[in-house]
Amino acid sequence: MKIPHLNPAILLAFGWAFPSATAYGANDFERSVKPILAKRCFGCHGPEKQKGKLRLDQLDPDMINGNAAETWHDALNNLNLGEMPPEDEPQLSIEERRKLVGWLTKELQKAAKARRQTGGQAVIRRLNRAEYQHTMTDLLGFEMDYSENLPSDARSPEGFKNNGASLGMTALQVESYLNIARKALDFI
Repeated sequence: MKIPHLNPAILLAFGWAFPSATAYGANDFERSVKPILAKRCFGCHGPEKQKGKLRLDQLDPDMINGNAAETWHDALNNLNLGEMPPEDEPQLSIEERRKLVGWLTKELQKAAKARRQTGGQAVIRRLNRAEYQHTMTDLLGFEMDYSENLPSDARSPEGFKNNGASLGMTALQVESYLNIARKALDFI
């Protein structure tokens, strides 16, 4: 049975209508997902062929500790957009699609949550350069380039410059902040 390309909104609504679709455990990859991949995907993305330079049979299903979460995310997008399997290949049944999308969604959500964890510890961070500049201007009431001699800010893996995990404080930075504050106070 051919399934036409489905609108991603319909697929998401379909997934929410069946909450059991996302109730997966640790063994579900081997028991429920891998057989579907072997039947429908490994022919083009397996040991003999790797269309698009993708080999699913060796992709680590552990999205928390493994390094393949981004590739799995791409696979989920291709499923949701109806790009995989291609029109000229046998299509997934509704149940197969539900299992794959449910497992991928649940595992990617768990991986995203794990990456956001701080181990129960509060993340203490310093002000980034822009925040320090604005804070000093507000506190002292006059414009000056307070952040000129500060080290540049590191970016988080997501690209943000104000992520607490990437804004630690070294002894050199403490010294820089103190010297800038002393210099600013000399002008008052």
